[in-house]
Amino acid sequence: ALMMIGEDFSHYLKVRPGAFFLTGCGNADKGITAPHHNPHFDIDEAAFKYAASEFLKILELESVF
Repeated sequence: ALMMIGEDFSHYLKVRPGAFFLTGCGNADKGITAPHHNPHFDIDEAAFKYAASEFLKILELESVF
Protein backbone atom coordinates (compact mmCIF):
# COMPACT_ATOMS: atom_id res chain seq x y z
CA ALA A 1 0.00 0.00 0.00
CA LEU A 2 1.16 3.50 -0.69
CA MET A 3 1.98 5.62 2.34
CA MET A 4 2.87 9.24 2.84
CA ILE A 5 5.35 9.69 5.66
CA GLY A 6 7.48 12.53 6.95
CA GLU A 7 10.98 11.82 8.13
CA ASP A 8 14.28 13.71 8.30
CA PHE A 9 16.44 10.61 7.90
CA SER A 10 18.10 12.19 4.85
CA HIS A 11 20.09 14.40 7.22
CA TYR A 12 21.79 11.32 8.66
CA LEU A 13 22.65 10.11 5.17
CA LYS A 14 24.63 13.30 4.55
CA VAL A 15 27.03 12.15 7.27
CA ARG A 16 26.91 8.34 7.10
CA PRO A 17 25.73 5.83 4.49
CA GLY A 18 22.51 4.13 5.50
CA ALA A 19 19.08 2.85 4.65
CA PHE A 20 15.55 3.50 5.86
CA PHE A 21 12.82 0.90 5.77
CA LEU A 22 9.45 0.38 7.36
CA THR A 23 8.28 -2.80 9.02
CA GLY A 24 4.54 -3.28 9.27
CA CYS A 25 3.18 -4.12 12.71
CA GLY A 26 -0.58 -4.33 12.17
CA ASN A 27 -2.69 -7.45 11.92
CA ALA A 28 -6.28 -7.23 10.68
CA ASP A 29 -7.02 -10.78 11.90
CA LYS A 30 -6.23 -9.64 15.45
CA GLY A 31 -8.03 -6.30 15.08
CA ILE A 32 -4.74 -4.37 15.16
CA THR A 33 -5.51 -1.82 12.45
CA ALA A 34 -5.39 1.67 14.00
CA PRO A 35 -2.85 4.07 12.44
CA HIS A 36 -0.02 5.82 14.30
CA HIS A 37 -0.98 8.77 16.51
CA ASN A 38 -4.34 7.13 17.24
CA PRO A 39 -5.37 6.28 20.82
CA HIS A 40 -6.20 2.73 19.66
CA PHE A 41 -2.80 2.17 18.00
CA ASP A 42 -1.30 -1.18 18.92
CA ILE A 43 1.53 -3.38 17.67
CA ASP A 44 1.34 -7.06 16.84
CA GLU A 45 4.48 -8.20 18.64
CA ALA A 46 4.75 -11.15 16.25
CA ALA A 47 6.05 -8.59 13.72
CA PHE A 48 9.19 -8.06 15.82
CA LYS A 49 10.73 -11.29 14.54
CA TYR A 50 10.53 -9.97 10.97
CA ALA A 51 12.13 -6.65 11.88
CA ALA A 52 14.88 -8.40 13.86
CA SER A 53 15.50 -10.75 10.94
CA GLU A 54 15.93 -7.81 8.56
CA PHE A 55 18.37 -6.08 10.91
CA LEU A 56 20.40 -9.28 11.27
CA LYS A 57 20.48 -9.72 7.50
CA ILE A 58 21.83 -6.18 7.10
CA LEU A 59 24.50 -6.80 9.74
CA GLU A 60 25.53 -10.03 8.00
CA LEU A 61 25.69 -8.36 4.58
CA GLU A 62 27.81 -5.56 6.02
CA SER A 63 30.09 -8.10 7.76
CA VAL A 64 29.47 -6.50 11.15
CA PHE A 65 29.95 -9.84 12.86
